[in-house]
Amino acid sequence: MCVVGPPGQLLGFSDVLMDADSTYYDQDTHIAHADDNVVIGYREIRIYCDHAQYNDETRDVLVEGNVRIFREGRLFVGERAIYNLETKVLNAAVIRGDFAPFRFQGQSLGTLGPKAYLVKDGLFTTSDSSKPDYSIRAR
Repeated sequence: MCVVGPPGQLLGFSDVLMDADSTYYDQDTHIAHADDNVVIGYREIRIYCDHAQYNDETRDVLVEGNVRIFREGRLFVGERAIYNLETKVLNAAVIRGDFAPFRFQGQSLGTLGPKAYLVKDGLFTTSDSSKPDYSIRAR
């Protein structure tokens, strides 16, 4: 089910591609590891980060360092996240992103359902500025 090349080459699963400077696949744990300049593609989803682990049995992706997740016209940016490719459940820490027309940031984000999220200690605005003219803080 996994095509593994020499370290630093593309790892290919049935519908998931991982590219990075360094990659390897552990057949015992069913976990693919990727480090440095990681790009993960799955359908319309693109994930960029410094380090990733993908479990091809559970379909969970653990990403760390400069995380950027592009999904359904939305952008999530953070330092650490776990995303399930099948259920589309996202759990992230110290995150920010865009939900047009809103921009947000928070200490954590979790998926509640399709297109519904819980942001803890969140700050929301529609101002497109590094120093928003106004914002709403939710604790």
